[in-house]
Amino acid sequence: PDREVVAASLDLLASIVEGLQGRAAEVLAERNFIAVVPPVLRNTTLQVRQSAFALVGDCARFCIDPLRPFLPEIIPLCATALREHTSATVSNNASWAIGEICVKVGEEYMAPFMEDVLQALISVLQRQRCVPQQQLLMQNICITLGRLGVVSGPLAGKAFGDFAQVWCETMTCTRNDWEKTTAFVGLTKMVQANPQACMGCIPQLFVAICSCYPVPPPMAAGFVEILNNYKPYLGADWQTTYARLPQDVQWVAKTVYNLAP
Repeated sequence: PDREVVAASLDLLASIVEGLQGRAAEVLAERNFIAVVPPVLRNTTLQVRQSAFALVGDCARFCIDPLRPFLPEIIPLCATALREHTSATVSNNASWAIGEICVKVGEEYMAPFMEDVLQALISVLQRQRCVPQQQLLMQNICITLGRLGVVSGPLAGKAFGDFAQVWCETMTCTRNDWEKTTAFVGLTKMVQANPQACMGCIPQLFVAICSCYPVPPPMAAGFVEILNNYKPYLGADWQTTYARLPQDVQWVAKTVYNLAP
């Protein structure tokens, strides 16, 4: 079939799912068009693939049950797309699909796929770290990693040392919204599971946490615990580190967390 027609058809299906939201499951119960998705995800046409991953994300968001039988095939295809990184849009949509899937299916379901998915996401971060024009992709990848941390801090925490610094640097520049808040919930769980992961990037961790201002009330206690646990490791270097922080970060560290030297 013509690739533009296929992509447009996938976009239409995604719009139907998004429009119907919870009621989309009723339509899929009669005709589960998700069955066509795995083969389409293997299509080499970028336009088709990016539309297919967007459809997966919408289905995960609004009607996970009809999607569930196909996930053992779809999740590895998401990881493959990230490793291949044929385009920023394909990678972005594949990452978003993973994030939507994981929060719906939970830790037990994701466990067999976690290592593969984490390494695929990390590979994008490592390749794109020095590409300023891909900042939005970096942010979305970090948000997905944070969501995986929410679902399973211990499993995501195992790999946290491989991306802790770039995660903190990227999320510092991410706008404050519910997605950032959710990602930082994942951060607290990954830090709790693997405190050693941030030993080489304590200043970046402090700046990232201070960028979450005003502090979401559910996060306050967790942030205080993290900051107080890491500060002693800086020892005499804390005064120098504090002096190098941007003034707005210094203000938050001093006023909100009482961390002035």
